[in-house]
Amino acid sequence: MAVIPGSVTLAGFIAPTDSTDVFAVTKPIYGLGGLRTVSGTTERDAITSQRREVGMLVYVSGTSEYYKLESGLTNSDWVLFGFSGGTSGGTGFSGWTSSTGTYSIIANNGTPNLASGAYSIVGGKSNTGTNVYSTVVNGKFNESTGGYSFVGNGVVNSATSWYSTVVNGYQNLSSGQSSFIGAGNKNIVSGDYSFIGTGNENKVLETYSFVGGGNGNIVKGKYSSIVGGEYNYTSIFNKQFIGGGISNSGQSGYAVIVGGKYNVVSGYHGAVLNGRNNLASGQFSSVVGGSGHTVSGNRSIIIGGANITGTSNDTVYVPFFNIKSANTNNVLTNVLVRDSNGDIYLRDAGSLSGGTSGGTGFSGWTASTGLNSIIANNETGNIASGNYSIIGGSGNTGSGYHTVILNGEGNLTTGYNSTILNGKTNTAYGYYSLIGGGSGHYTYGLRTVILNGQSNSAMTESSFIGLGFENKAYGALGHSIIAGGYRNKNAGGFSFMGVGHSNKTTGDFSSILNGRRNYASGAYSFIGGGGGYFSANANSATTNFATIINGQGNVASGTFSFIGNGSGHTVSGHRSAIIGGHSITGISNDTVYVPFLNVNSASTNNVLTNILVRDSNGDIYLRDASTLSGGTSGATGNFLPLSGGTVTGDTIFTTNVSASTLTLTTTNAAAPLNFPIFTSNPSSPIDGDAWILSALTGNALFSVRIGGLTKTVELT
Repeated sequence: MAVIPGSVTLAGFIAPTDSTDVFAVTKPIYGLGGLRTVSGTTERDAITSQRREVGMLVYVSGTSEYYKLESGLTNSDWVLFGFSGGTSGGTGFSGWTSSTGTYSIIANNGTPNLASGAYSIVGGKSNTGTNVYSTVVNGKFNESTGGYSFVGNGVVNSATSWYSTVVNGYQNLSSGQSSFIGAGNKNIVSGDYSFIGTGNENKVLETYSFVGGGNGNIVKGKYSSIVGGEYNYTSIFNKQFIGGGISNSGQSGYAVIVGGKYNVVSGYHGAVLNGRNNLASGQFSSVVGGSGHTVSGNRSIIIGGANITGTSNDTVYVPFFNIKSANTNNVLTNVLVRDSNGDIYLRDAGSLSGGTSGGTGFSGWTASTGLNSIIANNETGNIASGNYSIIGGSGNTGSGYHTVILNGEGNLTTGYNSTILNGKTNTAYGYYSLIGGGSGHYTYGLRTVILNGQSNSAMTESSFIGLGFENKAYGALGHSIIAGGYRNKNAGGFSFMGVGHSNKTTGDFSSILNGRRNYASGAYSFIGGGGGYFSANANSATTNFATIINGQGNVASGTFSFIGNGSGHTVSGHRSAIIGGHSITGISNDTVYVPFLNVNSASTNNVLTNILVRDSNGDIYLRDASTLSGGTSGATGNFLPLSGGTVTGDTIFTTNVSASTLTLTTTNAAAPLNFPIFTSNPSSPIDGDAWILSALTGNALFSVRIGGLTKTVELT
């Protein structure tokens, strides 16, 4: 073995005196290359050349930065190490610039962006990120001041609390912790863990609450929701729900208003399903449709009609009541009488021929097998086997405790406190579930609701189906809504389906408003409409926060991606958008794709030299005009750059133009016309004459006779 020149030979490795010795055996500042710590760049630059090696690292504790030594080994060869992947001392261009916050960056676009929070990122124009990990992607005058807060785009949006988010829009404020605003105008979320999807001037002021969209809606109670509509309001009481409508008001805990206008629920667990100017002030009271109703009795309900006042407890109020038949009892004095149409009236038995007075009472109900349960006394095969149940109609069965079937045929209630108002062959398995009418419905989840339609299924907790055919709400998290439509499916928790045909949501908090065969599988994804008869025409929002407004055959697979309209688009770039057109593929992040761009007007500036150029992929870049062949660089004079062309209209030529003959092409001449120039005005000019109106020095002004008219041409 050869001896290593300049070395000191050791027989073993360097070690402390024993295994419990706490002192170091080497000191990095005396070694060759490697990693060492210094207090500042002056101490770094003082490292001797004998101890320098290409690739060595130095940590500067005063600035918390690492430097790497490149080839050359001089002090100019130190480069920052371990951050944005820039070139080592080169002249390459970066789209980002460090800002005042530790490890923070702003878009390098010359606008007054500020990233003063550590690890913050700010793009766009005049945007601000002031807290740790705060982010503003684009837009202008936006601020992200909460830790880990986010603003995607828009103007004058603010995310001011920790983990708060504003995706887009104008003057939106997300000030609650982990709060979210998707888009819209002047929306405010101040409650923690609360949500506004979109809309105008909506407000969520308490925690764990929700506004889907609409205008001027306000949520003040915890765990409360307004899905849509206009000027709806939930008060400070918790766990209220308004589906939609106009100027509805929830003023008690667990209040429910599905829709309608000017409805109010002030009773605990009260509900108004639809209608206008209805008031449910009794506890557990309800109004199902109609107008002008007031129900103040506890556990009472008004169904249909107008201007009914219900003050008694445990009572069902209806305007008119039609039954198939009733038992006869000639002893009771207050009886129900039935006309040929089945309409029921009250009549004193004493007014009937052969009637008696002083009877012992009459009831249209009969006790059934359940404790304190009753069935309609119509001999039609109703069974109330659940305790405290009430079963009307024909062939209906109530086996759950406290269940109600008012009317209909072949219905079944098995869930405790479940209700079927009408319809045929409906089944209410879920506790506290409700079926309003229709046929073939199935409620399995707790507190589920189906209002009408045919063969709809509400399978999971707190899901709601308004009407339609074969719609299904079955997401594991529940709390989904299907307003109507045909064979729509909600498999995502807290998802929303408006109407349409064969649409499907699987992402939690996803929404589809309309259309056909559309698919929203990303969490918080959104599809407005569109799609088509064939699956190839469907729109798909497949990742988190993806949005498709309309169109056909579009796919939004990038996070926070957006497709406005058009067909056949695919956007996989994150935070990217496609606006209009056909079959555009967007793979780049943070990019807006358009098919053609038409600018109505633009200001003139003959000083600027940066122009927009387009590569073969359609991407837009800045380029200096002087680098283009045929540019204005070095040109002299001020002449029209045409040769042998045709000039039409009223034209003023610039300098460097001279002529003894004017040649004009006109719309009423078969061939170009040559005009000899006269020095004076002919006394009787004819077509083809031209004459000087001013001296040939400086501006030359000519008159031309053509088509029986005199035209003026100016040469300057």
